[in-house]
Amino acid sequence: MQPMMGQLKQNGQLMVDNVRGNLEIEVKRDGNENWSGYFVLPAGTQVNNGEAYDLVLTDGRTKKVEINRVNVYPSQTTASFVTPL
Repeated sequence: MQPMMGQLKQNGQLMVDNVRGNLEIEVKRDGNENWSGYFVLPAGTQVNNGEAYDLVLTDGRTKKVEINRVNVYPSQTTASFVTPL
């Protein structure tokens, strides 16, 4: 996994700014990429299981991802994501 920073957008609208986490990219034989990983949500922001977002990284890469797990802890909230099938 590699560290990443970026934004979550939905239908072109910025939903969450300054997400930080870790990303793994699997490149398939056909050249398509599957992204998976997790990020820490900034305080006061929320996402829900099953929601789809465009993950826009600070280096310009972007991919549609789906939230598949949200973990709420007293000090922070994390969300895991995958590329939808």
